[in-house]
Amino acid sequence: MNRMNVVLTAVAGLGFAGLTACSPADASDVTSAAKKAPAEATATAAKPDIDAAKDRARSNDRLARLDEPNTPIRPRGSAADAGLVAEGDKNFKAGKDYVVLKPSKRTSSPAGKVELTEVFMYQCPHCFSFEPFIESVLRNQPEEMNFVRLPAIFNNVAKLHAQAFYAAKSMGVWEELHTPFFQEIHTRRNLMPTEDKLLDFVAKQGIDRTKFKNAMKSFEVDSKVRDAMDLNTAYQIGSVPTLVINGKYVTSGAMVGNTQKLRDVVNYLIAKEAIAL
Repeated sequence: MNRMNVVLTAVAGLGFAGLTACSPADASDVTSAAKKAPAEATATAAKPDIDAAKDRARSNDRLARLDEPNTPIRPRGSAADAGLVAEGDKNFKAGKDYVVLKPSKRTSSPAGKVELTEVFMYQCPHCFSFEPFIESVLRNQPEEMNFVRLPAIFNNVAKLHAQAFYAAKSMGVWEELHTPFFQEIHTRRNLMPTEDKLLDFVAKQGIDRTKFKNAMKSFEVDSKVRDAMDLNTAYQIGSVPTLVINGKYVTSGAMVGNTQKLRDVVNYLIAKEAIAL
């Protein structure tokens, strides 16, 4: 089996996007995201053990349309993994650069896959700003990595948006809705705080309003939302955007302070898991 060729790359022009975070307190005001976006928004990460960066996060309409080089950051192979882990053991510290979940939590990925989960929330301006970083991961996703998005559910609006997320997944229309959903909130300042406003938006995207509403209220979507809430608790999510590696490690831009270090920490933690495959 080929070892993981992790290819998280720094996003040109991303600046400090994703290095600040939205917390439940920030999300409690359902208009806060719309007030802060799309220009230069700041928020405070909620985790008590994190001195969150207060740099500006810049939302970008183009999202992943930045000219990002698709260059792997390290060679493929178990020896490279071992070297990366040895280097990471010296440079990064649990409790400072990442949190270790004890015991480790379940993942949804099949055997032989290292799961990288982004916990995000549509109403969070920093998650919107973090999209180019995530898109750089997806453009270079290695065979042994499985990427998962997990909605954070900090309030009723976030729960409604999570229902829309899973409904779109179930209908096979998520890819065409994801970016417009972010833009509707953070560029057009329409938070979509009610079901009717959300369905109005969906209909404008050419998706059947009634079918989408039925999907949102389905047993399948309800189960997935409940499962997401359970995982939010299990992963100890206190702010977003947050990255979870294989149900064992939690890190974020707010924790490490810059995108280069975030990339390095995630590569290190994924390599630790890749070695065990």
